[in-house]
Amino acid sequence: MSYVDPVTVADPFTGTKAAASLLNTWRTDMDFLHNAKAGCRVRTNTGQGLPAMVTFELEDFDNQSCHSTVSNTSRITVPSGWAGLWWVGFTIRNSVAATFSVCLNGDTTAANALITQHTNSNTAVGTSAQASRAVRLAVGDYIELRGTTGTTQTSFNPVFWAQWKAA
Repeated sequence: MSYVDPVTVADPFTGTKAAASLLNTWRTDMDFLHNAKAGCRVRTNTGQGLPAMVTFELEDFDNQSCHSTVSNTSRITVPSGWAGLWWVGFTIRNSVAATFSVCLNGDTTAANALITQHTNSNTAVGTSAQASRAVRLAVGDYIELRGTTGTTQTSFNPVFWAQWKAA
């Protein structure tokens, strides 16, 4: 059975919405992102050589064509009409020490990174890192996730997202 949020489902007879209870207010990340007016969440299962911009061949959702799986697959781009405050972030699971940064418009200068997160080396179980923040973006701006380590990552499973919050 799919998730139904009673807070957002109106009674068809009265047009009113049900009162929220403690248990029906919990939502997953995907519920949160799916309700975005503009946004996307992309991921990859492909090993990639780093340092480089991470490319993403899979989309969990993309409701305003912010990402392409054909060209510039490393980018999430702000579509026309959606300038403003965006919540951007990523989750990484990997087994070697590395640094991951969100870069704006191709700028790979470490000092200019919007977000930077370091992961430690743990080949036995791997390590996870997550980082996110609000960023003001203009139409046509694009963000990319850059990984820096000297080895090919075969199972680092990155997830990268952006969600429009306000004008």
